[in-house]
Amino acid sequence: MLALSVAACATARPAVDAKAVEECRDFAETTAPREPVRGNGAGRSAVYPSQDAESLTTLFDLCMQAKEALK
Repeated sequence: MLALSVAACATARPAVDAKAVEECRDFAETTAPREPVRGNGAGRSAVYPSQDAESLTTLFDLCMQAKEALK
């Protein structure tokens, strides 16, 4: 019983590498496509580039998977 609980703890969740997370976040932010978004600032309507949240998440996940595969 003790061996089973120790094995479960060991495989529960790998430690997160803070450097890898930061690198992948930066990669996703610089690589994600930008799309025009309408905003209302200072009484005027403006169009500015914004990153697609789904693309950011996908790029981040792919980067993390690649870093994990290279270990």
